[in-house]
Amino acid sequence: MDINDTRTLAEAIEDLAHYRDGGYRFLEAGPDGAILEDYRPFPEVHRQARQRAASLQAAGLGKGDRLAIVMPDTEAFVSAFLGCVMAGIVPVPIFPPDGLVQLDRYGATVAAILGRCEAKAVLLSSRLEEALLTIPGLPQLPFTLLTPERLDALEADFSPVVIGPDDLAFLQFTSGSTATPKGVRVSHRNIRANTGSIRRAFALTPNDVPVSWLPLFHDMGLIGFLLTTVYATVSTRFIPTLSFLKRPDFWLRAMSHYRGTIAVAPSFAFGLVARRLTDAQVANLDLSTWRIAGSGAEPVRVGDLQAFARRLEPAGFDQRAFLPMFGLAEATLAVTIPPLASGLRYQTVDRTALGAEGVARAPDSTANAVDIVNCGPAIDCGQIAIFAPDDEASRTPLPERTVGEIRVRGEHLFDGYWDDPEATAAAHAGDYLRTGDLGYLDQGELYVCGRIKGLIIVNGRNFFPDDIERIVFGKAGVRTAFAFQTSGSADAPGKVVLAAEVVEPERFDPGQLRHAVHAELGLTLDDIVPLEKGRLPKTSSGKPRRQEACRLYESGKLRPLDLTAARPTPSRTESEPVT
Repeated sequence: MDINDTRTLAEAIEDLAHYRDGGYRFLEAGPDGAILEDYRPFPEVHRQARQRAASLQAAGLGKGDRLAIVMPDTEAFVSAFLGCVMAGIVPVPIFPPDGLVQLDRYGATVAAILGRCEAKAVLLSSRLEEALLTIPGLPQLPFTLLTPERLDALEADFSPVVIGPDDLAFLQFTSGSTATPKGVRVSHRNIRANTGSIRRAFALTPNDVPVSWLPLFHDMGLIGFLLTTVYATVSTRFIPTLSFLKRPDFWLRAMSHYRGTIAVAPSFAFGLVARRLTDAQVANLDLSTWRIAGSGAEPVRVGDLQAFARRLEPAGFDQRAFLPMFGLAEATLAVTIPPLASGLRYQTVDRTALGAEGVARAPDSTANAVDIVNCGPAIDCGQIAIFAPDDEASRTPLPERTVGEIRVRGEHLFDGYWDDPEATAAAHAGDYLRTGDLGYLDQGELYVCGRIKGLIIVNGRNFFPDDIERIVFGKAGVRTAFAFQTSGSADAPGKVVLAAEVVEPERFDPGQLRHAVHAELGLTLDDIVPLEKGRLPKTSSGKPRRQEACRLYESGKLRPLDLTAARPTPSRTESEPVT
């Protein structure tokens, strides 16, 4: 199929019925770690989607109705989502409560999403039904509760629906890293433009073998590995997200077994794999066919990717496969993609000049250097430019290598947030979309520095939280940490706080953390809060919610870990010499 085609997503799903070669493989890890698969040829994917569309119509849903999908089962999610699109029903993917967030925060987020989008029904697995109904206030919302089993019991014929390119395809609620989640309106035209650009940038062909563990409720997994491959009819292997988190090696064993060519993951996943794999596991892998190792959804850490390349080079991994990218839900998914085979590229710039002066120039010393990753040029359906954050009309783009707000325009941009005209207006500056991210351009390629709202300002100097968090990672028993600045005034600037999840209490040493940050940045941490593992607030995709952490800290609800109780009491023989 021509990658410049003009089909809606609904038409592309219908066309799956005619492709006899290829399909989707839904993978699981067996008890002994073996790869188990459930294969669905494309005509079967189409049949299941059409059947689900018919059952949803029989359940009383019609074009334009919103259906929230809370489905941890990948295959069931695929048929439900594609079935919605075929029937003109608007799917609203919601992350399931499978340990990715704490249940109290999960409940509040789900209730807010369901209320905001006025979902007519919620489709969820049977085992989640009871848990969902325990969320305070949720049972009072006017929606119908559906399960796959109840829908399967409804016998009906599918009634085709007329769907145009500007019709709403689905609602993608933002991950809420800095605010309450907002419903991004994604049209068939948006999807067609963005997936077409991805296909061209990736030089995607039916011979490619994508392998993904990315959650389908999140735009990177949904757009990048489901909807793009529907348009391209590319056979894809789907791994449950929790299977990767429990056994990171399973992802690479699947890449090796199926001769995978494309996989994309956040930076942390590459670092996790590099740390977890044993020599014996690496020896049993063949990653020589891996041509695109994309990285996005969070700041790309040079160290994570370099560690992965060193660890997997004996298995045939070519570091030129690295493709750091930039994107956001309001642009459907992708905003920039580097040229193929360009590998990990970054600039080492002067940290002080970057923060205090807003310019990227060569460092005056290695101690004052920071690496900023090249995320490539704008995809071919859009444009990017850098503006001063207070340039409300996007009148004057900043010169290259000058830090400012990254702004985007193009056919892939959403037409607004669901039922929120004020947020929609605030998200635009002239004919550009504000991303809320800081960065600079060099020869038309993007370098991302951090979030505007997360910026820490002390004595006129700007500090990026990512830099602080990178410095403390792995030190003094800390695995994950968020840095933020509390509210202040002109006379009394806010405190700089580090909230750190402590995985090794016996090693925790606040003095070591303060010294490391001050030695590298010249910044003094005013407070360090040790926390239990899992206590830092994150989005469904794992992004830090620093503003929420700051709110909890200021309200006294960020409860410190009792290090006295957490540390093991030394025995007499450990603390005293034997006489």
